[in-house]
Amino acid sequence: MKILFYTCTKQNVDAFLKFSPLIKCLGMGNELPYKPKKATLDEPQELNYKFKNLRYGADLIVWTENTDGLSVQYNKAKKYYDQYDAIIFCHDDIFITDAFLIEKLQVAFAQFDVVGLAGGADISLKGHGLWHMMCDPKTFSGAVSHFDSTGKEFVTSFGPFGKRCLLMDGLFLAVNTGTTKAVNWDENVKFHHYDLLFCLEANKLKLRLGTAPVYVTHESPGLQGFSEEFKKSDAYFKEYFKNY
Repeated sequence: MKILFYTCTKQNVDAFLKFSPLIKCLGMGNELPYKPKKATLDEPQELNYKFKNLRYGADLIVWTENTDGLSVQYNKAKKYYDQYDAIIFCHDDIFITDAFLIEKLQVAFAQFDVVGLAGGADISLKGHGLWHMMCDPKTFSGAVSHFDSTGKEFVTSFGPFGKRCLLMDGLFLAVNTGTTKAVNWDENVKFHHYDLLFCLEANKLKLRLGTAPVYVTHESPGLQGFSEEFKKSDAYFKEYFKNY
């Protein structure tokens, strides 16, 4: 299976190479910043870098110093769909340490078109547009690891893996390029709700979404408050969902 990791970062390329959990876990190790042992770095184009032959035999595209919405950059991945079996849209602050990533995705893609780590079903909008607030807890599926205040790792388990979901978290969404090319990322939002809108659009096209037991640790604790940017995005999402 040929895989492309696709991510965005607010960091410049030097900081990304030095600090990003994603590039570290994909095989760059200490070969930083410009002499990777098992990768080639293409010339930047619009601050877009491509690393080749990383861990899992995968490639990586990263948009550095990104201020555009994630959806804007993610839609640009369409031109790579014919080159890869799967594209993993993910955050730049995750550690992917699963030795069996390829095998797990192969199993998951036999059942699902879009594979995530955490999500749920039976959705209704009672408050903010967040997957864990919209889905019935009885339908929760998946798990993600984080770090506590002392730096120790812990796992948040939501429920059994392998369940059909309607909404999934955007920190890691792997798409089967053979079946999902018609799904677009909604460019009316920037850094919030992009994942939920993508999932809803995929469901509308009758694609199958579900979780797989891929071991990932998220360095970020997640949403810590409701900024003005979030509230604006939330208002757009609520209007969308009302007419869904």
